[in-house]
Amino acid sequence: MDKEKISVFDKLESFYLSAMRKALLVFSTILFVYAVGAGLYSLYKVTRSADDVVEAKPNVNAADIIPSQSSPSSGTQGVAESATEQSSTSEKDPFDAHASRMFSIWQGKFEVHKRKNDPKLSESEFTSWYQGAWYNFNTPQWCAEDVCTDAEFEAYESDLALAETAITAAADDQTLKSRMAAASSGQSDGYDNVFVDLNRNFWEKMTVQRQVNKEAAEAERVEIAAGNVAGGLGLVTAGWAFAAFISLMFAFLIVAIERHQRKMARDIERIKANLKDE
Repeated sequence: MDKEKISVFDKLESFYLSAMRKALLVFSTILFVYAVGAGLYSLYKVTRSADDVVEAKPNVNAADIIPSQSSPSSGTQGVAESATEQSSTSEKDPFDAHASRMFSIWQGKFEVHKRKNDPKLSESEFTSWYQGAWYNFNTPQWCAEDVCTDAEFEAYESDLALAETAITAAADDQTLKSRMAAASSGQSDGYDNVFVDLNRNFWEKMTVQRQVNKEAAEAERVEIAAGNVAGGLGLVTAGWAFAAFISLMFAFLIVAIERHQRKMARDIERIKANLKDE
C-alpha cells in the first residue's frame, strides 16, 4: 500500500514538474527573445546621434519653374529700361562666374527672341540688369556671417549651378519658346520677362524646399533625441528581462537537481533493500 501511495505521489509529482518545466521553458524563451530583441533595438536607438542628421539639399528642376500660360508676368523692369543700371557687387564671389554663365544662357536661349527695338546687351550690361532686376531681391542669404563657412560656400555654388541647369532646360520648353517668339508682335510677354520669371520661380521653389527640408531634419533630430532617452530605458528593461530569464533558468536547474537527487536516493534505497534480501 505504501509503495502504491509512493507510486501515485511520484506520478503526480512527475506530472506537475513536467508541466512546470514546460511552462518555465516557454516563459523563459519568451523572456530571452524579448530581452535580446528589445536590447538590440534599444541599443540602436541609444547609438543614434542627432548630430549625424544631414539636411537634404533642395532640388528644383525645369518642370517646377515653367510658368503657366495664365501666370501673371513678374512686372519687372524690361531689359531696355534697366540695361544701364550699375552692378552693386563689391567683392569676388561665385556670382561673378555664375553671371558669366547665365549670360551665355541668356544669349543662346532668350536674347534670340528679342524685339527689334531692344538693345543687344554686353556681358557687363547683362550682369548689371540681371543683378538689379532679380539677384539682389530674390536669392536667399547663404552666409550667416560676413564670411561664409566652407559648407555655406559650397551650398552657394551648388544652388547657383542648379539654377543654371534648371533655367537652361526650361528655356527649351516649346510653350515658352512660342511665347517668347510671339512677343515681337505684342502677343505675349517678352523674353526678358520670361527669363526673370523663371529665375523668380526657381528661387521661390528653392526657398520652400529648403524650409521643408530644414523642418524635416529638425523633426528627425527631435525624434532621435527622444529615441536616445527611450533607448536607455529600453536597455534597462531588457536587462531586467534577461535577469528574470537567468533566475528562471536557475530555478529550473534547482528543481531538476532536487528531483534527480531524490530519484538517486530512491535508487540507492532500492539497491540497499535488494542487497539485504540477498
